[in-house]
Amino acid sequence: MNLKLVFKIGAVWLLMWAVMMLFAPDLANTYGFDLDAELKNMMQGFGVSLFSLAVMHWVLQMWGGENLPKFGQVTGAMWVVFILMQLNDIRTGMAPANAEMLVPVGLNVVIAAMFFVYSKK
Repeated sequence: MNLKLVFKIGAVWLLMWAVMMLFAPDLANTYGFDLDAELKNMMQGFGVSLFSLAVMHWVLQMWGGENLPKFGQVTGAMWVVFILMQLNDIRTGMAPANAEMLVPVGLNVVIAAMFFVYSKK
């Protein structure tokens, strides 16, 4: 495994969530909120943002060249911010502490760790 592959793994994971938020917000509702029209619209906006991040993850590994490890460290830090937000939501009771929420958080931790580990090589 190498850093380019980690970027691709991150891109695929983000793309999966982007597609769910854009086209199946009920499936992406890990928080268990009542999905009214406004919240679905907001989720679709977030889905566009995730899609943009997925595209950046996919192309950055092609364009980063010898600076790719620096991009990997910054990208890992971005993932940590998302993880901290999710953990805070669980801590405050905004999100349920169930498998549906904790498994994606765990996968985010693994992906963030891979960015840091493979950026050092």
